[in-house]
Amino acid sequence: MCPQACSGEGVSKPAPAWEGTAVVDGQFQELKLTDYRGKYLVFFFYPLDFTFVCPTEILAFNDRVEEFRALNAEVVACSIDSHFTHLAWTSTPRKEGGLGKLKIPLLSDITHKISKDYGVYLEDQGIALSCTCISPMEKRRSAVSLKEEGVYRRVSHIGSDLPSSNIFLYMV
Repeated sequence: MCPQACSGEGVSKPAPAWEGTAVVDGQFQELKLTDYRGKYLVFFFYPLDFTFVCPTEILAFNDRVEEFRALNAEVVACSIDSHFTHLAWTSTPRKEGGLGKLKIPLLSDITHKISKDYGVYLEDQGIALSCTCISPMEKRRSAVSLKEEGVYRRVSHIGSDLPSSNIFLYMV
């Protein structure tokens, strides 16, 4: 079954509101969608912390975050892991399988509400699909990209839906 995000149902509709605890600069911080009013938001889901493909994508977004910010866009990553697991992953050095210090928030969706609201939750597996969406300033999703588990997301292709961009973005 294809989730609503994949089917295109969610494109051009308001992005579902969300709020939760994230790890930001090594600290817990409450975040919500409305914190990003007046900006584009690159909001992406990944299945789980401490996996092989996810850190590559997260680090790619992290390494290019200044390019996104130059386009008035912020980046937030979200998974079903707890904020404690996110903190452990960002506190673990990259050489030891961690992420190390990040410039982007890792949002916890421990209740699975956010991933369900965005239509990317796989009930039978208990995880969210890799999904990147675009929320322009008026909070409507203008693009959605959904990947099967194990399929790598090319961050360099995320941004084409932002004005005057040389990078490609899919935001929620």
